Amino acid sequence: MKTSLFDAETLIRLNRVSAFAVSPCGTWAAVAVARLDGDGGKYQSDLWRVPVAGGPAVQLTRGDSDDTAPCFRRDGALGFLSNRKPGDKPVDRKQVWLLQSAGGDPAALTDEALGVSAFRFAQSAPALVCVAGVLPGVEAAKQRDEAELRKRRGPTLLRYSRSPVRFWDHWLPEEAPHLISYADDGTGRRDLTPDATRELQIELGFAVDPHGRFVVATSAHPADDRIDDVDLVRFPLDGGQPVRVVGAHHAVHCAPVLSPDGRWLAATRSVRSPNAHGPVTLVLTDIETGQARQLSGLERWLTPQCFAADGRSLFAVCDDHGHTPVVRVDLETGELSRVSSTASGAHYASVTLVPGDGRLAALRDHFLSPPELAVLGTSAESEPSVLTTLSGFDESAVRDHVTITSQTIDVDGRPIQCWFASPSASAAPGPGLVWVHGGPHTQWTDSWHWRWNLLVAVARGYTVAMPNPAGSTGFGQALVEDVHGNRWGEQCYRDVMAATDALATMPGVHPGRLALMGGSFGGYMASWVGTQTTRFSALVTHAGLFDLSVFAGTTDSPAWFMNDLGGLDPDRDRERVELYSPRRFLDAWRTPVLILHGERDYRVPISEALVMFDALERRGVDVELGVFPDENHWILRPRNTVAWYELAFDFLGRHT
Repeated sequence: MKTSLFDAETLIRLNRVSAFAVSPCGTWAAVAVARLDGDGGKYQSDLWRVPVAGGPAVQLTRGDSDDTAPCFRRDGALGFLSNRKPGDKPVDRKQVWLLQSAGGDPAALTDEALGVSAFRFAQSAPALVCVAGVLPGVEAAKQRDEAELRKRRGPTLLRYSRSPVRFWDHWLPEEAPHLISYADDGTGRRDLTPDATRELQIELGFAVDPHGRFVVATSAHPADDRIDDVDLVRFPLDGGQPVRVVGAHHAVHCAPVLSPDGRWLAATRSVRSPNAHGPVTLVLTDIETGQARQLSGLERWLTPQCFAADGRSLFAVCDDHGHTPVVRVDLETGELSRVSSTASGAHYASVTLVPGDGRLAALRDHFLSPPELAVLGTSAESEPSVLTTLSGFDESAVRDHVTITSQTIDVDGRPIQCWFASPSASAAPGPGLVWVHGGPHTQWTDSWHWRWNLLVAVARGYTVAMPNPAGSTGFGQALVEDVHGNRWGEQCYRDVMAATDALATMPGVHPGRLALMGGSFGGYMASWVGTQTTRFSALVTHAGLFDLSVFAGTTDSPAWFMNDLGGLDPDRDRERVELYSPRRFLDAWRTPVLILHGERDYRVPISEALVMFDALERRGVDVELGVFPDENHWILRPRNTVAWYELAFDFLGRHT
């Protein structure tokens, strides 16, 4: 029975804290907060001032513009990205704007023809580096006019000589990202990468030297397996020749972080192989000598966040047994020590030092709280202090109505962790719902989920099981490898069914009213389950893989998927590729299923959903299809989010 405790309408109306920056004086932070606009059709972001010592937050920007990505200049002025335009309505592209004081009006620092997608100030030098799109072969003075002309009359032709050609939800454009440097007052523009095409993969991160001498950014180049290797390259801000800092064969480097003196570079490295997925390791490189070493003694996949003030250690986050804590890494020994409290659990992101304070600031969230700004000490097992409730969510309103537990399940002698969330009080046994996460190389962590929010399910009376089966991170490399090499439906299926057994025996669950749902890899598992068992009353698959041999050539990263299959070729090795393909076992499918998909999804193309829908309909299976023509791999528009939840739980309700 649906309750008023929490629903999709409540979910979309919460504010979303997306990013923050701490002022150079260390007394306050600028926080970007997205809110639902007046029509309820999209989110717009404002900037807020939050005192680090505690106290009420004050709104800094407002209006119809989208103000994001706060970053402080060395003198304390606040830079940010915005699509605002003086005296006019917001425009399509963003520029860097500067707010000198809380009561003043912001002024534009850049006027890039195709807009700015990211930027950084140097901490102690008059330098600004931004990422801007550039049309190749077009003079700088003609970029804006040429872009408008092509938008209005064409041509719209895109040409490719190698894959990939698409990424998530868009065709790779002719426009290419360039690194542009300025003085931090917006003067002295210089294109640091005048010949760049698509090699700069800025979404993987970039870092500006604190002293304004260089920027370190990613540079991709094709390898012999048709996958790009990604190096980290130093681009001098004076226009000198770029120098590769760190790279390796069949490796991707990302998340670069520079030490306070600009000498040391920390980054992640993942080395791919058809034989194994391989760990994500932490690499430390001496910028001056180019000598790199992999830090030892690390049992988890670490993402570096910031160096300690003395440069001797590094703060990072990692998946760890269903949590995402803050850890300190000793750069000499590689030893880890946990910073955030084990007792408080939770998920941390965007960790940074508070200048002159001796503490860390971070975004913190957990199952019952959206992300909020928090501070915590740098010693072991520090308890966080949450500074804001900018989301507008009152955790106390739901805390007594939801019971969340963690359980370790033995599967073939292997421990598998599973989260369970259930209504705290139930008059009679209700339905159970197994949620399988995507990835597959991620984990269900104690974190807030905008897309798969357990409170929506619990409020409708479901007890939810969220297992971390084969392929999950945070439990050792052996579990990650359990799905590599074309074994997607093997051990993972047994793990999910073991979690289902545990769910069915819980006091508040009716064992005959079980459902399963998942997205992406989780959607694949929902389809695989449909061909292997009739135990569930209903299935929901969102953006799920269905025909592995076809998917291998239509996804936006064919070579990556073939590598994950152990180097199999869908033409030469078709029978082996389809070993765990749900389409191969369709005749055994009996369970009612809802298929959900976004038409603009290029990671898992909608052809997977259409083929599945047609094949099941021909076999007389109770199947429904829900398509979002304006969405991609995720459902992002607020009203579509509500429609997604309503359709999914209406379908589940009719069958459970």
